[in-house]
Amino acid sequence: MLSSGVDMTLSQSSLPSAPEGGPTLTLETVTADQDVAHLVRASFEWTDWAEGYTLDSWSARRRKTNATAFGSRKTTSYILRDASGSYLCSCATIVRPLYYTEEGPDGSVSVHNGDGGSVIAVMTPGPNRGKGYASTMMRIVVEKERQKGLVASTLWSGIGPTFYGKLGWRAMAPRTLKIKLNNPLPTALPLHKFSAKTLTRDESYPLLDLDTALLPRDLLAAHHLAPHQRSERSSFHAVAVGVSRDAFEWITERTVSHAKDVAKLDDDAVSALPFGLVVGTLPDPPYPPLDHLPYAFAVVFISKAPSGGTLHLARVRNEPNSEDPNIAVQLSRDLFLAAVSLADRYGLHSVMALDPESIWKPGLMQGLRTACEELGFDFSDEVDHHSALPSFAWFGEHGAEWDAWKNERDVEVLWINNERYLQC
Repeated sequence: MLSSGVDMTLSQSSLPSAPEGGPTLTLETVTADQDVAHLVRASFEWTDWAEGYTLDSWSARRRKTNATAFGSRKTTSYILRDASGSYLCSCATIVRPLYYTEEGPDGSVSVHNGDGGSVIAVMTPGPNRGKGYASTMMRIVVEKERQKGLVASTLWSGIGPTFYGKLGWRAMAPRTLKIKLNNPLPTALPLHKFSAKTLTRDESYPLLDLDTALLPRDLLAAHHLAPHQRSERSSFHAVAVGVSRDAFEWITERTVSHAKDVAKLDDDAVSALPFGLVVGTLPDPPYPPLDHLPYAFAVVFISKAPSGGTLHLARVRNEPNSEDPNIAVQLSRDLFLAAVSLADRYGLHSVMALDPESIWKPGLMQGLRTACEELGFDFSDEVDHHSALPSFAWFGEHGAEWDAWKNERDVEVLWINNERYLQC
């Protein structure tokens, strides 16, 4: 049992048998404190599994994120044990809003919302790998997710698509955009046409509300404008994971911990960290979906390691609200110029965005190219098919399409806003 000094509720699910006819296994569901650090320490030697964290600092970060409203209400940890009670492997899941399209018999398309799950922190000690323990755990976890009424599940895999592909997740590589900063920057950066400002964490929350309000429009556009991805017989859905305010608090708490423990920023620097970037004209919040003012925005996260650091742009929006294509290009240019300036302020080496170019983000790539040409920077634009991949599993409403999805029959999904940094 866990012994962290915090009251916990544990429920046990007995699995039929271990892999290869072994003894009965037990999956424990931890519904309160999720600190499994001492189990990890007792089971295998800690390495840089968590991007520069020591085991103790990683555990401290988990306690902080679990203390948030989202962590306490939307996160569940699972531990697989053998008959003697030994720790075999573990994982956790989170629940967030999911938005998706459904096509009616008459061809009409509507946007629905439900809950989607994400699997995080899958850990198996080295001596326990290759024995089927993690597969057993993941099969029962995904069944629990489906029985909860979740519509889909996502995860980020650093071990390639094969393992999770056998369990029902399909790897969906995002388009990755990366700007490498020259050092030093030009003395005078190009002038902005639109005003730009950074936002604190609290100031960034209304951006999430605006992003959520715009998702139905984006999903309908994706559904109607992606016929080339569909077969005639398939059920097709455009899908997006929503970022609620409480989930954003949980995500940014992870960033704050990273800034202190890995980037070694002091409290004053951490309190001044930006989490939002706005270019153009937005009125005072709350922001309604605007159809007459030009604006662009992104939520931002900073990651830093000894080899360098990156400014991550997520939920990138380019909303020219004009038939003049030059407005869209100028907004995008100014957004990336502001991102480069912000990255330079924190001594970062690159700016990265995932899933940056879509049919509903006009002028985004052209504006980026313009900014890089003016600065003399190189950038890469590619679909990442390497081992570190986001993956997606579709259950459908009431789990009705899980079997067809798992067996790769007649169900197709277009995952928009496929952003690794906001998935895990």
